[in-house]
Amino acid sequence: VTPTPTATPTATATPVPTVEPLPQPNAPTGSPVNKYGAIRVGDSGDIRTLLDEAGNPLQLKGMSTFGLQWGDGEWILTDSAFDSLADYMGVDVVRLAMYVSETGYADHPAELLEKIEKGIQLGSERGLYVIVDWHMLNPGDPTNPIYLDAGKDLPEYASIRAEHPEYSGPQLFFAYLSRKYGQWSNLIFEDANEPNGLGGEDEAADVWKEKLLPYHQAVVDTIRAYDSDGTDNIILCGSDNWSQFVDSAVDNPVQDENGQIMYSVHFYTGTHDVSEDDPETPEDESNWLKGKITNAVNGGLAVFASEWGTSEASGDHGPYIDNAEVWLKFLEDNNISWCNWSLARKLESSSATLPTTPNDQIWTDDDLTVSGRYVRAKIRGEEIPIYEGVTAVVYDFSEGVGIPVLNDGNVNSGIVIAADSINGSEAARISGVNTYGVWDNRIQFSSVKYLYGIYQNLSFDVYLSRSALDVTGQSDTVFSVKPVFQYAINGGSEMNWWNDAIPEVGLSGDEFSSVEGTDLVKATVVMPISPLSPQPKDTLEHLILLVSLGGLSEGADIYLDNLAFTSDANNGDIKYQPAIPDEPGTFIKLPFDFESGQREGWAKEGTSAVENTQISIAEAETQALMFPVSFNTANNEWEDGARLSSTINLSYEDSVDVKSVSLDLFIEQGKMTTGELTLNVCPIPNGDGYWYQAGSYSFDESVGTPFTTAGGVALVKYQISVPLSEDGSYPFTVGIRNLVLALQSSGSDYVGNIYYDNINLDK
Repeated sequence: VTPTPTATPTATATPVPTVEPLPQPNAPTGSPVNKYGAIRVGDSGDIRTLLDEAGNPLQLKGMSTFGLQWGDGEWILTDSAFDSLADYMGVDVVRLAMYVSETGYADHPAELLEKIEKGIQLGSERGLYVIVDWHMLNPGDPTNPIYLDAGKDLPEYASIRAEHPEYSGPQLFFAYLSRKYGQWSNLIFEDANEPNGLGGEDEAADVWKEKLLPYHQAVVDTIRAYDSDGTDNIILCGSDNWSQFVDSAVDNPVQDENGQIMYSVHFYTGTHDVSEDDPETPEDESNWLKGKITNAVNGGLAVFASEWGTSEASGDHGPYIDNAEVWLKFLEDNNISWCNWSLARKLESSSATLPTTPNDQIWTDDDLTVSGRYVRAKIRGEEIPIYEGVTAVVYDFSEGVGIPVLNDGNVNSGIVIAADSINGSEAARISGVNTYGVWDNRIQFSSVKYLYGIYQNLSFDVYLSRSALDVTGQSDTVFSVKPVFQYAINGGSEMNWWNDAIPEVGLSGDEFSSVEGTDLVKATVVMPISPLSPQPKDTLEHLILLVSLGGLSEGADIYLDNLAFTSDANNGDIKYQPAIPDEPGTFIKLPFDFESGQREGWAKEGTSAVENTQISIAEAETQALMFPVSFNTANNEWEDGARLSSTINLSYEDSVDVKSVSLDLFIEQGKMTTGELTLNVCPIPNGDGYWYQAGSYSFDESVGTPFTTAGGVALVKYQISVPLSEDGSYPFTVGIRNLVLALQSSGSDYVGNIYYDNINLDK
């Protein structure tokens, strides 16, 4: 991309329809734009930073949308949703994330341009500052033809193309917006979200000077040429390594006549600069990214944290609230504005909103995730929400609301469920429960829609008749219950399989006490839910109580009331989540041989069908990692796959020569009668939030070697080596953070255990 002069464009001989500037909507009284006016970059003390119109230091706080090309991103583009952002969330700024690749603007330029213009209008009408984000991610080079050619033929750009036929895609896009909206004082342009994979840390300054600076300079010059008023809009410029090599521009900043340039930095509190108190983090690495930001600020650059999240960089796991507190204090101390990622209508730890968050009415606290409630408090300057150590009642059956139904798989057709009263308080009465065992009596609470990941216990009150209880001994088990949780997966479009990890609980007669004024006795059931290993993002869809009456007379009534979750007081940080049995441990060395007796860091990745509690160490030839899978030939190939991940944190020097991943894989004999399994090897480069499907290996039972363990288990063994790329182009420029092994079905009916052993990276 060649930088263009800042002279006023000349008209062509052939008349071409032009883009007319639009007047900026009046900012409502008290809105951010009304209070701060035409913001600008300037000097304040010893630093260059964001200032309001009066010249006072200003820290904007706001939210970024999710990708607007997807349904769980574009949902936000309504009046009610933006009213919620302005009034309920109290944001100063909204960032419109327009992915160029990933089925975005490059594939649907007219549609995405329309969404961007709608977002600009919605934000501006409410007096918010709006960032237009040219969201480039994969590939990581902003000069890739995917970006340079994107949208070049749009009719909206005809007059600009006629004036400058040499303009690339991003130049046309920003020239159009500059001519039409450049006089709007609330508009900020971000011209390259996250350049990545262009070089190592030692090469960052050269990569900036030779590749990124010419790109940014060309786009900046274009914006200035087409801005129709005398006030320059702020432009955010991204650096390599997902906008983390922010100090690489210190010696060669973007040239701008009025100096309205800021430099983007992105971070995730579960991945970057974790707490110095973390014993697993070397002291000299604990503030790596904060150090780069400090270098940039001390070097005279103005910095804007245009994307940060409370999760890991993948968007999963967390939230890491305590780490976020350290990060936001750092941003405050350096007057660095920020946008939190993201307004995704998606079950993702980094999401502030839920799949159920409405876009046709103003939000309440129940419409936000743990992360969303935290970020809202930080935006508004309020105390961090604390989830108190009290009972959070999900159903109290007042006015009959929340009465359960029979589960579809119920085998006891004699059960009757109705609302009833105990001393004037509504309860759910369940009649006809038999004594055969809990799996015979299934009571379902449907569409609970409750965020349960921060709670430690499930509790409820159960009532029995005194006369029924009298027929048993006081030490006999008279009531048994086992809860089964179902939660949403795949963005809320599907339910997980029944998760019956919570053990059955039995109550004896002496655990009940009389209820005054009735012939009933009462006990309160408190069941730890820690075996579920929920994330704070997890929303309970269906709760199924499996119950039985033990030694009571057949058909006795049961009353249930005050179904609730309880927790210790906490701020929602991941460290306060229920403990997970069989912790994955930590990475020890390569190869992973599991002779340590622990999982050496391996845990489920994302929405994998395998729960952490199902992963164990078992015997194959020697100790191996074992987990169950259940494939169904009717499902798509990824639907019930098993994706496991372990942190390895290899430096560039240690990973640059890696050509393949090898391992021993075992399946059980006779468990696959059709189809194949495919193992995908997916490394995650340092600093990245996405794994790369680098190579794969497909197999059926016939190609393996039969093998029997010392304990007599009949297995089939495969010695696998998967090249990471056929042409050697895999981006090892920044080392490898994680290794993901994604096992998928290719029409397979395999149901059984899988074993991994001797996992290694081969040079």
